[in-house]
Amino acid sequence: RVHESGLEQRQPLSTLLQRPLQQRLQALSHGSHQPAPGSPWLAMAQAAQRYPENIAVRSADPHCAHGQRLTYRELDEKVSRVAQHLHAMGLRAGTRIAVYLERSIDMVLAILAVARIGAVLVPLDTDNPLEHTHFVLEDSAASVVLTDSLLGDNLTEFYGVWLDIATL
Repeated sequence: RVHESGLEQRQPLSTLLQRPLQQRLQALSHGSHQPAPGSPWLAMAQAAQRYPENIAVRSADPHCAHGQRLTYRELDEKVSRVAQHLHAMGLRAGTRIAVYLERSIDMVLAILAVARIGAVLVPLDTDNPLEHTHFVLEDSAASVVLTDSLLGDNLTEFYGVWLDIATL
């Protein structure tokens, strides 16, 4: 029977929870790397199709005279480029990827790229002490960190790969 929510009432909860992940994994294994419905990247990609020239993100950096900004089209292109790089490295759905960036357009870009490939986001706060950052990296078993060249140099105890988002 189908409930008004559209879900079958007699299905075990574990089946309902696993279905989207299985669909994502299947899509990734065939190279399409399309995210599950409800993904933040999917919402942004739909906005890019409908409003490509509208401003998607704007930097509040007081050091930029006019502030940096990206349209939905530009953001979608950058997210796709980073996601393709991560996918080419063999990173797939379920891979833990840390983002260690100041609050910026690059942080938004990194988070959306992680969502695009269906990976697990491990957010790292740059205001935390380095000991805590290293602990979170070790505890989460993140294999990759998306960061910038200045912050990446602080990851002396990280044995995975860190990538400078500006070079991707």
